[in-house]
Amino acid sequence: MTGFFKSLFRGSAQKPLPASKRQGETISDEQLSGLSFPDLVKIIQSLPKTPNFGTTAPILRRLYRIALFDNHVPDEHRKMSLECAEALAVDLQASLADNPEGIIALRHAITQTKELARVGGYGSLVWRLNEYPMSAAQTVPYIMKPEHRDLVPDYLKTLTSESITRVKPALVRQLIVQESYNSHNAVLILHGVVTKGDKAAAALFTSDEYSALLSVPDDYAGGRSVLVRLGILPAVSEAKPFKRLSELKGGISLALKEMLKERLDKAEGDSRLGNLSHDRKIGLLLTLIFLRTELARAMICQIYGEQSAYDVVTLYSDHSVIEQWGRFSEVAKVLKGMAPGTPVDFMLLDAVMTGGGIEAKSEDEYNESREFLALAVHWLNAERVEFLDALRGMLRSNSDAGDHEDALPE
Repeated sequence: MTGFFKSLFRGSAQKPLPASKRQGETISDEQLSGLSFPDLVKIIQSLPKTPNFGTTAPILRRLYRIALFDNHVPDEHRKMSLECAEALAVDLQASLADNPEGIIALRHAITQTKELARVGGYGSLVWRLNEYPMSAAQTVPYIMKPEHRDLVPDYLKTLTSESITRVKPALVRQLIVQESYNSHNAVLILHGVVTKGDKAAAALFTSDEYSALLSVPDDYAGGRSVLVRLGILPAVSEAKPFKRLSELKGGISLALKEMLKERLDKAEGDSRLGNLSHDRKIGLLLTLIFLRTELARAMICQIYGEQSAYDVVTLYSDHSVIEQWGRFSEVAKVLKGMAPGTPVDFMLLDAVMTGGGIEAKSEDEYNESREFLALAVHWLNAERVEFLDALRGMLRSNSDAGDHEDALPE
């Protein structure tokens, strides 16, 4: 067990030992509690060069505490503390060479400490809320910042089920208001959030709630009921009714065809396509076309019945395009049954790219594609929400821009 301690003694004169730190005596966790890294080093330098296990184990725990849990620790001290802890752990295991059970117990304790740190240690939301104190009103918006979403599942593990139930409506509301979709529709926004695989949404919603939000294009009322039960939306919607089929000039096909053409023209003129290769540009545009068509089929069938699906199919006369859309539709159905947190729009893009033989074929190609994939998936996910919003508006008796369906109450 001398390697770690020799490294700390190197370059410094060994101080006389206090009577309480003589060979054979131990140090308690209470004695080390709250000590900074520099003060802990002074304690270590006052110890024998080969201290016993009863002394080194509390020191190891304190080092890990400074490195992985403590607030207001300089980055340099946190880094050095972790390095010292790892070095001391190696020495401790070596000292237990004739004690296999002791080695197993030590390794288990270290693993458990690191797991606890992932949930409530350095960088976690629990740690951040202690590092940056804020008012109660600021706490929920801070927790649900987009850059914190991956941390939310671990944060929820630190709360009781009663606490989660109490704060869930406020957390879900922040899921909605902190998104940047060009839509005020809370149901469609949450549909977008779950389809992009948001980790906070996957942790917050029950499997039934998540499934309902994922299935909004097929069952809008089911998704809306999730927000009603949380008290976020009123039980009865005040939205205008949808137009009757007879009121749609030329029927659904003509109205939808005009809408799809308008959105395709807008996408083709988008500056974001400028730097993409031909293959990537075609792959993204094709995925956008199939996504809009599939969403339109689902929403129109939901409103006007399954027989109206024919009006969507007749949009395309090319049999090969209809075939490709059919495959896309099958993939979309499968993805509805995937585990919460699955990035649906990423998977749909991948299916189209793979079907066209233009997917990344190696790890290097995939890494080179990351910027394109991030751009494409963000675009697809935003289009999903905004197209559904525009489609529902077009099918309503009154689609004035100011008449926002299921917007959050002030």
